[in-house]
Amino acid sequence: MQFSRHWIALILVLLAGNTIAGIPDNAKDVRPLSVGSPAPTFTARTTDGAVRTFSAGNYPKSTVILFYHYTLLSDSKLEAAKAFHIAYHVDDGTVAKMRDYGTDLEVTSGTKQHELPVPSVFIIDRSGTIRYVYSNADYTVRLGADALWAAAARRRLSDRTDA
Repeated sequence: MQFSRHWIALILVLLAGNTIAGIPDNAKDVRPLSVGSPAPTFTARTTDGAVRTFSAGNYPKSTVILFYHYTLLSDSKLEAAKAFHIAYHVDDGTVAKMRDYGTDLEVTSGTKQHELPVPSVFIIDRSGTIRYVYSNADYTVRLGADALWAAAARRRLSDRTDA
């Protein structure tokens, strides 16, 4: 009886696999943090090249956080993408295709983890609360500039009235 319980536990752990790690095997299974959630603490390179830690209480104004489909130097190990729950495992066939097109995930990320972020946009207010989320598993579908400007303008107005 003891033996079978151990086997059942092992099988459950193996079946859970990536669920335990929290990173889905498919971009369509990604569930980003939602509007109203506190933004996670993370470190990234800003547009001016400075490395900055973002956390609740240190947002001087609403901040737009963009994640592209490919790993970038600002989040090469996907720490921020994982914190925002938008990272996913890339299957071996896709990794091979990417390599054929000149993108080696292992070189780019510096790890053997084959992971990418789902392209996403988050707007975070001064308190560190997520106020806008756009995320689409289909990397060919992008948020339009007009929609992003409109969302940013609403946040800007809110910042002025909250001050």
